[in-house]
Amino acid sequence: MNIDYRSIIFYFVGSIFIALLLFVFYYFTSKRKNWPIFTYIVAKILQLISVTGIGLRDIIPDYLSIQVSLVILVASYIFEIYSIISYDGNYRKKVLNFFIVVFFVTTPVFFILGTTAANRAIISAMAAATIFIVGAIDLINFRNKLKFPILIASIFLLFGGIQFLRGVVILNMDAAYELYEIKPIDNIFYITAFIYLSLSSVGFLLLLKERDEQYIIDQNKVLKETTETKNKLFSIIAHDLKSPIGALTSLAQILLEQHNELTPKQREEVITNITKSSFGTFELLKNLLEWTQSETGELAIKKEKIQIDEMIHENVNLFMSSLKNKRLNLVRHLEDNCFAYADRNMINTVIRNLLSNAIKFTEESGTIKIYAESAKNTVSIIIKDSVIGIGSEILKSIFNLESRPNTRGTNNESGSGLGLKLCKRLIDIHNGLIEVDSYPGKGTSFKVVIPSIK
Repeated sequence: MNIDYRSIIFYFVGSIFIALLLFVFYYFTSKRKNWPIFTYIVAKILQLISVTGIGLRDIIPDYLSIQVSLVILVASYIFEIYSIISYDGNYRKKVLNFFIVVFFVTTPVFFILGTTAANRAIISAMAAATIFIVGAIDLINFRNKLKFPILIASIFLLFGGIQFLRGVVILNMDAAYELYEIKPIDNIFYITAFIYLSLSSVGFLLLLKERDEQYIIDQNKVLKETTETKNKLFSIIAHDLKSPIGALTSLAQILLEQHNELTPKQREEVITNITKSSFGTFELLKNLLEWTQSETGELAIKKEKIQIDEMIHENVNLFMSSLKNKRLNLVRHLEDNCFAYADRNMINTVIRNLLSNAIKFTEESGTIKIYAESAKNTVSIIIKDSVIGIGSEILKSIFNLESRPNTRGTNNESGSGLGLKLCKRLIDIHNGLIEVDSYPGKGTSFKVVIPSIK
């Protein structure tokens, strides 16, 4: 008993045409005209051509109506599945390469072995099963916290599984296979195809809607974080610049209004304090600028091969007067020719801040130790001070922006608390590690680990 294949073809053509019109309308009315939607439209056009060619098998030669139409159908599956799994606009190169291999393997097989209805059905079923199952797996793996990819992947697996089962059943048939004779496996196939055509387009539209909603949520989250960061930065700048600039203004006012009344020694003391305050404010401004750039994404990283031991020597020379003033003993254990692959300015900032902290919190005549050593693919920098140490409560949140303890140095040196946060941020940019180990009264050790290769 035969079935009315023209009715089946008419339903398929009608369903595909409606989906085509729907997505053409969506493409031209959507604010986000991305390539997956356009690719889906191309897939539906190819499906229309293919199904129409199969429906005209009584009018045009089998070569065009069957072999060529089935090749176009396989191509349409590839376009359709690839457009859906790429709903987020990201290219899936491995899957695309796999689909291309499937197409170029399937095409010659159609023309060489597709001489019977059974062979053609088996080849097209297996090719479709492969495409749909691989597409389902990829969609599940890259669902990006969305729900509809799971639903569409289930539809893919259902249709792909039925295609595979159909191919196996036809392969093991004893009698000759004819496409439009009533068979249980073909009935199941047609029902599944109807379900797929009905649900896949609707599912894809819902997926695109969910994607756009998630995009808005993510953008709002980024905007909120940016606003919070900006507010924190303004708060830091206002807080940290107020005291040093106020002190600088007071000293300058004293020098201006009382310079005739001051003894040469007093004038020298005021000028010395102004100079120290100016240098401290300048250092703070540099840290604030780098921190602001790192938080707003304006700090560009320029990695190169840098020699860590030389950089440490250069930074020590910058602090030589501070070391002499506190009569500190500096011990350097530096591996010669210790190279890293990092941004020179950023790592200089990290070394400078950690060394400044060590000097600030070490008692007079104390000892500071600096280590630089290389390991497999990394370089470690360790700076140890002595005596004061850091309390456990402060230590827990020492790198958090919200925590800004106003701890003074051994000679009452002030600090903004920003330096360590900046160090953490700069090391994070390098995908490195910074950790601290400290005990009150025994001293503090900061360890920085950065890559030594590209």
